Amino acid sequence: VALGEKDATLAQVLEKFGTSKDVQESSAQKRGGVPQFLQGEVEVKNWKFIAQLDFDALNVSKTWDEAGLAGCVYVFVKDDEKDAFAMWQYT
Repeated sequence: VALGEKDATLAQVLEKFGTSKDVQESSAQKRGGVPQFLQGEVEVKNWKFIAQLDFDALNVSKTWDEAGLAGCVYVFVKDDEKDAFAMWQYT
């Protein structure tokens, strides 16, 4: 938010890049843009998508297979950046 306030043009360019089809469809690891939900769309009104981390892509199971890490974690923040939450969806 602070960077966007200092340079609105840069903020617009970054937002456009982050939501572009090529970026959104090329990786399940992302910052900003649109989340790729594994188990269908989830309504997150009044929350801004911050990041998504795909544990399947990390190949964690090769080193710690009993951990059972499978799926993605999604992080959201309120527009005023005073509240945030994370959620998990399994593959």
